[in-house]
Amino acid sequence: MKDRFIQLLLRFDIPRVIAEDVWHDLSGCYREPHRYYHTLAYIEQGLIEFDNLKKIVPALNSQGTSDDFELAWWFHNAVYSLECDTNSIESVKFLNDQIGSNLSMITRSQVAILILMTGDVFQEGTFYDLMRDISYAVLGKSPNVFTAYCSEVEQEALTIMNEQEFIDQRIYWVEKILSGKNIYWTKEFQEQYEWMAKSNLERLIKQLKKRRPWYQRVGDAIKSFKIFKE
Repeated sequence: MKDRFIQLLLRFDIPRVIAEDVWHDLSGCYREPHRYYHTLAYIEQGLIEFDNLKKIVPALNSQGTSDDFELAWWFHNAVYSLECDTNSIESVKFLNDQIGSNLSMITRSQVAILILMTGDVFQEGTFYDLMRDISYAVLGKSPNVFTAYCSEVEQEALTIMNEQEFIDQRIYWVEKILSGKNIYWTKEFQEQYEWMAKSNLERLIKQLKKRRPWYQRVGDAIKSFKIFKE
């Protein structure tokens, strides 16, 4: 992974000595002790998705677009804290502090928007949709891979909250995703992952609700009964 990252920065005309220092700092971010899922392994899986996409989305193969996209993916979770709701913004700041002065204004702007797409910022466009979809790719993986992801995300969350807080927040998040027309934004991901992602999330929400206290489970049952009658 290091070699790939260094070669990417060299294509932006960033000196190797600076690229080596940036790798040290960035890889250190992804090795922080509170991370269990958002690690270098997560970044690597996203790069695999990206490489596969380049085979079916020709526009991603243009030099500038491809490198901007990959640079954004490397940095999009440089800052990751469950106690902060501005991680993507802070990750953009981290990128600019590291190599902002070595990038053109156009590149900085494009990469920043792509990073923000993994947060709560919305921008229409195929590349932005693909960025979001890559970050959700794990939802459509095999049940075993999905279960491992769920465990790692929970481990991260339990560093700052108790189990019931996590369950309530996770149920809210899953219900929000399932309430939309589609989980993925692009046809490429819809065709490959949509069905499995829905299956995984529907199974997850059942499992999470079973872990709630008995009084909450009774409330869930009453709510489901009312919806069924309607």
